[in-house]
Amino acid sequence: MWHGLTGGRPRAIVRAARYDRFDPRTWWQNRQFALSVVREYLGLVHYWVGMPVGVKE
Repeated sequence: MWHGLTGGRPRAIVRAARYDRFDPRTWWQNRQFALSVVREYLGLVHYWVGMPVGVKE
């Protein structure tokens, strides 16, 4: 996705936050974490369908 949007430039380095409380084993037990996961998936769907909302060219 990053390469498609930026052509690979600039390169991105992604690292987990050291003190992030998100637990991938129990995310569904916390409403805030569950909403974060849902938003991430909605963002992927938004990209997959061609980003029809909120992107100006």
